[in-house]
Amino acid sequence: MTVEQSLFEVLQTLQSDEGVLLLGAYEREDDKTIKDILQTQLHTNLYHTIAICIGPEGGYSPNEMELLESCGGHKVSLGPTILRAETAALGAVSMIQYELLD
Repeated sequence: MTVEQSLFEVLQTLQSDEGVLLLGAYEREDDKTIKDILQTQLHTNLYHTIAICIGPEGGYSPNEMELLESCGGHKVSLGPTILRAETAALGAVSMIQYELLD
């Protein structure tokens, strides 16, 4: 099984549930942050789950991000610093909690 196939399977599963807000951390995203997406999406849609995809070391490929967007996901920046996968996951969850508890 290749990385693209397992990512595809995960995205297909998440896409099948309309209550999931799907985010993908992407180091080449300069415009949208987690805060931006949460502020626009949570006021216009009813979500019960936020799923964030954190890529492997080296990040996602442009094709993988196109796949995420085709499944209804949103590319987001975690800031200007390139983080290790473990740190990115922790940072993303912290950002989401901060915005939801604001």
